[in-house]
Amino acid sequence: MNNGLGFFARMGGTPDTGTFSTGLIFSATDTFIVPSNVYKLRVTVIGGGGGGGGGYVGTTLTLTNSDSTHGATGGAGGGCAQAVVAARPGMTFAVTVGAGGSGAAPSTSPTARNSSVSGGTSSFGGILSATGGAGGVGFYTASGLGTETAAGGTGSGGNINRSGGSGGAGIAATNSGGMGTVIAGAGGGAAALPLQAPGNGGSVACVSLSATSYIAVAAAGGGLPTNGDNTTQAISSVMTGSSSVAPASAQGTLLTVVPGSSGAGGTSNKNNTSTATATNGGAGGNFAGGGGGGFANATGTDSVVVAGNGGAGGYGAGGGGGGNGIYTGTGGASGGYGGAGGSGLVIVEW
Repeated sequence: MNNGLGFFARMGGTPDTGTFSTGLIFSATDTFIVPSNVYKLRVTVIGGGGGGGGGYVGTTLTLTNSDSTHGATGGAGGGCAQAVVAARPGMTFAVTVGAGGSGAAPSTSPTARNSSVSGGTSSFGGILSATGGAGGVGFYTASGLGTETAAGGTGSGGNINRSGGSGGAGIAATNSGGMGTVIAGAGGGAAALPLQAPGNGGSVACVSLSATSYIAVAAAGGGLPTNGDNTTQAISSVMTGSSSVAPASAQGTLLTVVPGSSGAGGTSNKNNTSTATATNGGAGGNFAGGGGGGFANATGTDSVVVAGNGGAGGYGAGGGGGGNGIYTGTGGASGGYGGAGGSGLVIVEW
């Protein structure tokens, strides 16, 4: 069948906030067939979210005065593009949905970071595309580290093109006087939406307790989409249609495209004598970033710790960075995984 790409044209240079009575939301790669009596579409593509970086699980760190330490950063949100286009019944268009990036496993070496996977690109018919958010980087120690954040994906080809929110930064904490460091994971960035500015992932906060004490660090929450344009734009729910509208695999279940809440940061547990367990970062709602995992630290002989895992990002949003688990003796540590980025979406309305 002729896909009519020569006929498929953008209409105007501003967003269309008129009524589109129904539509399809594609959460997997497929094909869209323009239904009968339809001559105008509003198409939105959102790239996949990047995964969160991995934490560190191992024995107590020994740092020199020149060292700096980064916790795992959150993954970034996918970009977004939207256009209102002319179409005609029977046209077919390839729909590509970018996958969410996988979160990274924790590292057992403070100088061998485990970084995560970036989100994939979503596109519609070769007309609109949105790249995925970059993956977060893992825990790392080195001299002179600067601030590191994962960059959001970008949209192209639309009347509206937006970049996703960046992942939260792992703290760059300069060691002082041989002070040990325990660091939680940062939050993932929010996905871009047509009329909403994406929030960046929360960055880790750090408080120095004393010249010989550990640094107290809070896990960061994920980014949250915010209304940046003072304009509302209803996006239709998925419809359950016939095979003449789209392949059955594209019809799915009823969903409403509404931004959700950001994932909360995990809580931490430090300076226990035998065991310490941190909590995981919360999962982000639709288009919102996942929270960072909390850190766990125990100082007793043969202590055991469980670090928090980063929370998963919602649709198109980045996953949270993994927390750290630091123990002494011959005990052990687990957890510290980065959260997965959320899958992208392609939304077609008419």
